[in-house]
Amino acid sequence: FLGDALTDLREKGDEGNAHAAYLVGQIYAAGKAGAPNSDLALEWYVKAASQGSIAAPFSYLDHQLVSTYRPLDFCAYFRDVVRLSERVKSIYAYLFLSRYHSNGVCDAPNILKSSYYMHLATSLDRAFGYNRDKLFGQLSKVQQQRLEKLLQQKLMPISEREFLNHFAKTVRR
Repeated sequence: FLGDALTDLREKGDEGNAHAAYLVGQIYAAGKAGAPNSDLALEWYVKAASQGSIAAPFSYLDHQLVSTYRPLDFCAYFRDVVRLSERVKSIYAYLFLSRYHSNGVCDAPNILKSSYYMHLATSLDRAFGYNRDKLFGQLSKVQQQRLEKLLQQKLMPISEREFLNHFAKTVRR
């Protein structure tokens, strides 16, 4: 069954359907069609991103955060992408950034930043309120005050298209 679905999704992705291309990337990343294949996942995530899927680059980056096969130069290679993702008003960006700072993949874990991005995610989708409250409860009083100040700051946002273009250029280097 999955073989037929994957074939159909690949065809639709090749025809320009961003969501189909994104799903193909998810299938390869999760190993739903054999062993996980980061190279094929990246190929399909890049295709989906070039077709307009804002979820694709963050799924790829999330996959890299937990992958035991993460490239050694991942942190240096994607530093600008991570920095730019901080300016994209997207639930996918905020959830990725919360996990990124919580896990401390490239830097030490930063529960304050993780909580900040979970607050932003909750501002777009209330379903994440429990996670926001749980993270907030782990902060000291000083960190809670810092979080309140962070939440009052204004950022210069970039468009999803700008971010997607930068992501595509970065992975094609």
